[in-house]
Amino acid sequence: MIELNSVENYEYLIGNWKEVFEALVHDLRNEGKEVIPVAMSRKMPRLIEVVKKEHHSGLLNNCNFVSEHVLPYILRRFDSERKCLVIVDDAVYYGSTINQLTGYVRAISGTKPYVCPVAISEAVGSLSHSEMPDMRENVIRKRDIPFYTTQNAERIIGLNRPIDVEFPILRFKLSSTSRITNDIILKFFPDCDVYETEHQLGGEVESLRNYSILPKKGTTYDKWNKDFCKIRFFVSKEMAQVVAYAPGYLPETALSDHKPLFSDNRLQVLWEVVQKYEMALWPKEQVEETVVDRIRDSYIMQCHRTKVVWANYLASFLYLLKRKKDICGVISEVFGEGAIQNAVISENDVRLLLPSEKVEYITASLNRCFEEGCKEDDVFYAAHSAVLANQEIVPEECRDDYNERVRKGLQRCSTTDEALSVVFSNQHLFINNGEMENNSMQRASRLRFGVTYTALENKLAFPVGILGLWQSIHRWIDKNIDEGTVKPKYERVEVEGNAYWVRMFRAGENEDSFSKLRRLCEFIIGKVRQKEHRSYVERSVVEDLLTLAWEDPCDIINYKYRWGVFGMKKDYSEFSLTYQASNGMRSFVDFLVDQGNILIVRDSAGVVRLSTMKDDLVVTSLADEQEQAISDYVDAYFFYKEAQGQPYIMNNFFPQTDKTEFEKDNEVLIDWSRHFVSLMDEAVKSDRTNSISDDFSSLNAVLSRIIRKTIKATEIEDDEQENANRLKIKAWLRQEDICEYDAIKEKLLVAVVVQELFYQLFLIPEEERDSAGLLEEYLSLIQEGKNTRLLNYIRLSKKDCMKMENCESIVLQLKRILHNKLYNND
Repeated sequence: MIELNSVENYEYLIGNWKEVFEALVHDLRNEGKEVIPVAMSRKMPRLIEVVKKEHHSGLLNNCNFVSEHVLPYILRRFDSERKCLVIVDDAVYYGSTINQLTGYVRAISGTKPYVCPVAISEAVGSLSHSEMPDMRENVIRKRDIPFYTTQNAERIIGLNRPIDVEFPILRFKLSSTSRITNDIILKFFPDCDVYETEHQLGGEVESLRNYSILPKKGTTYDKWNKDFCKIRFFVSKEMAQVVAYAPGYLPETALSDHKPLFSDNRLQVLWEVVQKYEMALWPKEQVEETVVDRIRDSYIMQCHRTKVVWANYLASFLYLLKRKKDICGVISEVFGEGAIQNAVISENDVRLLLPSEKVEYITASLNRCFEEGCKEDDVFYAAHSAVLANQEIVPEECRDDYNERVRKGLQRCSTTDEALSVVFSNQHLFINNGEMENNSMQRASRLRFGVTYTALENKLAFPVGILGLWQSIHRWIDKNIDEGTVKPKYERVEVEGNAYWVRMFRAGENEDSFSKLRRLCEFIIGKVRQKEHRSYVERSVVEDLLTLAWEDPCDIINYKYRWGVFGMKKDYSEFSLTYQASNGMRSFVDFLVDQGNILIVRDSAGVVRLSTMKDDLVVTSLADEQEQAISDYVDAYFFYKEAQGQPYIMNNFFPQTDKTEFEKDNEVLIDWSRHFVSLMDEAVKSDRTNSISDDFSSLNAVLSRIIRKTIKATEIEDDEQENANRLKIKAWLRQEDICEYDAIKEKLLVAVVVQELFYQLFLIPEEERDSAGLLEEYLSLIQEGKNTRLLNYIRLSKKDCMKMENCESIVLQLKRILHNKLYNND
């Protein structure tokens, strides 16, 4: 088992998988086997592209992968003596899905396929229907799953191409680099809403953008017998890729009957070529009793889904043809006419979906269709139904609990981002709820969550409101599909006794930005609880530290990717992590409190304190070194806060002016000396009464704060917890102040001597005074500093004070010391 606690370990995991996979393929080929590699959609085909990009040589680069959608064709008359399946996936977390797939492969082919996932969770039970190479070094801890899924998402996003494999992708090879803009797209798509999705990658990679084009409601294309139509542009340095989405509601009967699905004869032919292509039949002979019903049903669903995917691929291709003129207009406007000439549908993309014998023919046909275009009235004959549009599926085992959690959560939401996070984070919770071996939802039915765009719009209409909701939902879904937070899929639903296949969305393995930040906030609260040895911690401290962890002012966390559009808000000296809500900026902590993720109480003084439902530290999606950097922020925060106070340390992390802390403290010290002179004058006039005691206490507090800051600033070099992160933090917190604070020690000694003498003379009874003794004590401190000029002043002060017989002359001497040492900055 590997501790997946760093980027280096993640890269080792990927590299080790490549070696294991290539060794397995090599051995099987040496045995005379024809290896058929199957990459589980949607992430694994893209992750393979990442590995090929990072490792330019090797057996992997020469493998032609298909997806599980092709299995019903491959298993037809499968020759197990000559052929061998190797199934690869980005991860096996519990084993329920892969066991069903390998179960029907084994039942039909009579042999166990090989399974070679990149990662296997320690929670995985037996994979009884498959063979596996030695994958011990690719087993990961359950606590590392959030980090692993985040790393996968970051690398797939770095490809800057659609993660979807079930829809037509049109590629344009580019010879120039330019940037598409919303205005250019709107010039050619005036009937659409256009929005940009930005992914900010760290390192040397610039932020990546893609553009979504969504027809406005009520337009011709929006009414084109679809739940929705959409086009997305992905542009990299060498290639522009355009993907079209226009899936319909497909009656299950259309998968086998002879009624045309397309008015365009060319597309109807391509549909029938695949529709009539023979699939493997479930064996008549009885297989293992335990797998018959469940695995057979899984195979039948896969056969249906394979055809549904192809039907909706062609439906989306038809929409691509209908908007060909507009797409080519954008490409030629930005990249020149030459880019249009090499537009192509790639065989590599089509191969993931179709039997290998038909890939070349169908790819050529698609490219020819694109060159020819289509008629304006060409249509895809899909079903029309408001009921189908408003579909949501929740597993029966958790329906009541899930619906109640979502209902309560949505009541407290005012933005689309909040509301959609509530929906999909609760799906994620129930899909991964508890120990799966003890969970009633351990079967694959736990994955049968699904919700359509229209159902989301209706669900969110009351808490969020209608204005801009449709576009906001699409924008959020697009971004989270890219990031692996949302997984599109086709689900079978029954309406009035008829079965239909509908495209829906469920939570993916990755988590959205709200969920990731919730983990981060709970991690910080756990750290502070450990630090303060208490159950509830002050809210303002949590807000400060969450802001530090998100903004990372000292650049020690090294975020590669920023999840979400959050920002820092400063209200006077108070900091918080916020996002735009309907009524202004809202604190993220408030959202967590409203959703019940964080508990809140008030102590006896009315201070708001927070806690979490968990007693132990929460797992984040970050690497160990990133968690350590956050812990270093926590330690540094408390280290400086002890001396400087909470507002001061946060203002040091996020300075608002050009003045250094030393400059501000030096001004405070000068102001203190002026006030102290006034206090001494008042003391002489009042004949040493106690009326000046309160003013003295206030000035003493000011001086004490500066002394504490000076001690901390000059002693920080001796901090035992110092490491590379703490060094960076110190450098950020105006390291140049330390030398200045060293110099201010002299002034502080003078100020302390004057203050102590004043205290002796005016605020304690005469018989208890010990002015000479105090001066002797400070004299030894000054001698250690070896400052001769200051030493002479104090010697003079001691000698003169011992001779003085009245307060006026002593005050005169003290004022002279303050004037020479503080006013004149001597």
